[in-house]
Amino acid sequence: MLKIEATHETPGAITIALSGTIGGEYLLQLGEIARQAAAARRRLSIDLSQVRLVDREAVRFLACAVEQGVRLVACPSWLQEWLRSEARDGNRHEQAGSPSYSSHKDSL
Repeated sequence: MLKIEATHETPGAITIALSGTIGGEYLLQLGEIARQAAAARRRLSIDLSQVRLVDREAVRFLACAVEQGVRLVACPSWLQEWLRSEARDGNRHEQAGSPSYSSHKDSL
């Protein structure tokens, strides 16, 4: 289960805090939040301090979000390492034209 809460809002930025487990079933909702922030020209930050578990699809989504300008706040070290690994792998997949990585860009 994932809890999503807006914790800080200004005219130019919004921070949301995620707590619990980030699974693929929440990515459409997170993508919509990112789209709304971008449409309003607000920088999105995601506080991950209370995240306990993520699946691979969520990691790919977060890696892509970072590429799109989303800022991750209080990201646990285990997740930072996984994101770095996914970014390296994602760049290889993207260069090879693999849709597995690039498909998340459409969600943002």
